[in-house]
Amino acid sequence: RIVSFSGDMWSNSDQLVTAAIPDPSDKYLIGYYHSYDPYPFGLIGTGTYGSAADINATKAKFDQVTAWSKPNNIPVILGEFGVIDTADYNSRMCAYGTVVDQALSHGVPSFAWDDGGSFPVYNRITGGFNEIKDILIHTYPQSPNTIG
Repeated sequence: RIVSFSGDMWSNSDQLVTAAIPDPSDKYLIGYYHSYDPYPFGLIGTGTYGSAADINATKAKFDQVTAWSKPNNIPVILGEFGVIDTADYNSRMCAYGTVVDQALSHGVPSFAWDDGGSFPVYNRITGGFNEIKDILIHTYPQSPNTIG
């Protein structure tokens, strides 16, 4: 069995790295967190994303969880991430690309959130994917990640 655990409230990275580890000797633990950062861009859709500061803040989240993961010998997954569909289009695509890029470079498996509503990737009626799918699967070194 594998046991995944996170912090309380909204399961963000800050809450994961301060959570009590259920059993530090358990070799089957996985830490997980969610990210809709930066708030309010990710969850409300206000503002834009793509500045050096934005990208560095995303990288810092991954640095934070991997810095916690290694000494605790607990793998980490990004169990949910996304940007609401009302956010600026180019900023939204850049945010998805940045998260995928950082997840790959930090060795953190990531899962895009698709709620069938405001965080769409797959259209359940037509059976088709939108353009976010291309960002999620084009993970080769030459893939574009600075969409502007």
